[in-house]
Amino acid sequence: MNALKSGAQLRFQSHDINPNDLFYPITVLDQVRPDMEISKQEIFGPVIAIQTFYNEAIVIQESNNSPQGLAGYVFSSNQKRYWRIAENLELGMLGINDSSISTKVTPFGGVKKRAWPRRQARGFRGIPRSQIYKFRIHR
Repeated sequence: MNALKSGAQLRFQSHDINPNDLFYPITVLDQVRPDMEISKQEIFGPVIAIQTFYNEAIVIQESNNSPQGLAGYVFSSNQKRYWRIAENLELGMLGINDSSISTKVTPFGGVKKRAWPRRQARGFRGIPRSQIYKFRIHR
């Protein structure tokens, strides 16, 4: 994995996957930096790439520099901070202290390269597909 060669730390990887299967094991990486390839790519797999930050303006800027804009996640015990960050992130779906952001009753879609196609959710039929909105789940 490129991230490990670039200095990320492997914190967890499941071992219950048959090597002949077409599945990638659940993986948690820590000490991921914005300059790493994993920070710039959309990962469609069970990989969590943890980036720690100390300046929220920088983390918002780094996140918004991505050409992707499908989903993001913020974990914090500071309610004012996570709402402030949520307002400024350029993405379609946001999990705040929760990673379960996609359900049959929520709209699905992003912004930037991930703006289309947007899937309408049950109960959201009145919102035009061209309308840009951000869906947030908070727990």
